[in-house]
Amino acid sequence: MVRNTDPVALNTALLSSTHFAFQQECGGSFGAAWSGRGWYDNVIAVDPKDPDRVWAGGVDLFRSDDAGRTWGLANYWWEGNGFAHADQHALVFHPQYDGTRNQTLMVAGDGGVYRTDNARALVARGDAAPCDSSGSAVRWTSLDHGYSVTQFYRGAVFAGGLAYLGGAQDLGTIVGGDAGGPEGWRQVLGRDGGFVAVYAESDHLSFVKSTDGGNTFTSAAEGIGGASFPYIAPFALDPLDGQRLWLGGDSLWTTDDGAEHWHRASSALGANALDLLSAVAVSPHDDQHVLAGTSQGLIVRNDAALSAVPGTPWLAAHPRDGFVSSLVFDPQDLGVVEPRRWYDLAEPRRHRLLPAARPSRPLPRRRSAPSPAALRRHRSRRLRFARRRGDLGRRGHRLRERSHRVARPQSSLPFRLHSRPRRVADRTAGLTLAVIASLAWAAMISSSRRTTPNA
Repeated sequence: MVRNTDPVALNTALLSSTHFAFQQECGGSFGAAWSGRGWYDNVIAVDPKDPDRVWAGGVDLFRSDDAGRTWGLANYWWEGNGFAHADQHALVFHPQYDGTRNQTLMVAGDGGVYRTDNARALVARGDAAPCDSSGSAVRWTSLDHGYSVTQFYRGAVFAGGLAYLGGAQDLGTIVGGDAGGPEGWRQVLGRDGGFVAVYAESDHLSFVKSTDGGNTFTSAAEGIGGASFPYIAPFALDPLDGQRLWLGGDSLWTTDDGAEHWHRASSALGANALDLLSAVAVSPHDDQHVLAGTSQGLIVRNDAALSAVPGTPWLAAHPRDGFVSSLVFDPQDLGVVEPRRWYDLAEPRRHRLLPAARPSRPLPRRRSAPSPAALRRHRSRRLRFARRRGDLGRRGHRLRERSHRVARPQSSLPFRLHSRPRRVADRTAGLTLAVIASLAWAAMISSSRRTTPNA
């Protein structure tokens, strides 16, 4: 067991990225960054043949050989080949693991599934362990073999529909296409990717902009300053004008010259300083209509967005609590918007933001089961018809006979029909049978109809 006050720094790094936490010790150019990631990367496993040998997975992989008192580094995710991808979520020993002839251990994380066949090999120890990957003899092999684990935040399609650009979690910004197939993606920007867009008329990319199909990128953030942005900043390309983009932070920013210059189009829009914009949408019907959602469930809109400036008011609504992950305009109805939240993507709810137009003709009514009043009216009409015929005896017998055959299997009916037909002797008996038969006929409207036999 270790604490964050342990004098050996490596023992306190189980849930941090050692690559960034030990920048100073390893002569890096960045300051030390200790990022507690136990909320996301947190897995532990005990060697089946040695209870003192314990594995722990955070951003990287560690092993203790003394029941958790000290730890050694067993993976260097930033080194690439021979090591497992960062962010570990599962550790599984081979079913025939014996610690000698079979030392196979498998790990699953953000990069898929990896295997080592020497789980008991030497691991790197001490505060200099993250500086040199040769300190660990444990090596890892990818088992993905076509298993795609990429999580895209957003994607876009190049002109022609055969090449694609995507911002991916932990895999940067990657480009692929039909020609290269599922294994032909290449990374053009590192770290975490985010929102992306393609201007279809010229294949120019934004937000860091490329003019050569993604081979090189230049900054396209001129004008942006004094603002706060979420870790994955949302932006949207105007579907009616490829030179105009909208970017969300604590407020909305826009550009109308292909990200050459930006200007603020609102003041802060969230409910508080921590409530940043998480989704942006531009109407495909009229790009004056722009929507934005926040991390705490607010949805703001402007119906004259192209002229918006920092002091322009944006109307706000709060249909539900939760992180708004995307907003979609109804392609047929400008006034209907579908906000999606990370926890209820399977059941999105639609909201009307603008008045609906009346339909040109009434919608057809659905057929439903007859009401009690309808049954009473039907019985009354049948009874009047029988009286006009003047042959209630004969008519009643026919009705009773038909109803007896149709209703007999329905044991749940609230009345009982005679089990065998009888000859009707007078008009009173015929009237009674006619009423009973009419009730049965009305109750069986939804059943299959049968032909009444001739008298």
